[in-house]
Amino acid sequence: MKDGFLHAQSPVRFATPAGEVALGGKLGLDGQLGLEGRTIVPRKALAELVSGIPLPEKLEVPIVLGGTLTSPSVSVRADEAVASLVKGQAKQAVEGVREKAQEKAQEQGKKAVEGLLDRFRKK
Repeated sequence: MKDGFLHAQSPVRFATPAGEVALGGKLGLDGQLGLEGRTIVPRKALAELVSGIPLPEKLEVPIVLGGTLTSPSVSVRADEAVASLVKGQAKQAVEGVREKAQEKAQEQGKKAVEGLLDRFRKK
């Protein structure tokens, strides 16, 4: 305890229907909340909210709990969550392009080798 606040030594973790939550920070003896953390939202829960884009297995969403115990406020750092989602999509797109390029290169390489072998067989 310091300055009328209990400070979390480590994040408090709990499960909700929307995903797992981890919160740390401080709780005032007068009921003030100063908690920050994250929730890990699984694909199934994301699919209920978002459509039309590839979804990751899990999305980390930063959250802040403020206000008081009797009148809490929850803030979602949506910009960070969206950035994480976009980063994941970009990574998936790059991996997809890389896989297609490797497949194409292997296919062309195989054709080139077969063509070369055919030339030697004819001589």
